[in-house]
Amino acid sequence: MDRNQQRLRCRLRSCLEAVCEMENRLEESGQAGPFKRDFLFLRRGMSRTACINCGERDMQRLEGAIQLLLEEFREMLEPGISGSFSAWSGSR
Repeated sequence: MDRNQQRLRCRLRSCLEAVCEMENRLEESGQAGPFKRDFLFLRRGMSRTACINCGERDMQRLEGAIQLLLEEFREMLEPGISGSFSAWSGSR
């Protein structure tokens, strides 16, 4: 496997982990119920990231979509807060 594909897989796993980390925050606020199946699906899929091949364009699309998803979660948890998720979470 080339280094570029290795980096893309690492970015993919990081994206999935960021979404899965939101489960705890949603649990704390009592809003995780509707998303339980989705989080389970993502956690199971994380074990398959080592064999997924993706391109840079695919990763950029995925990262953009996940950014929007995380911002939606943030709005659910802290209405009225604006800005990027990375600034809100303090983790990236």
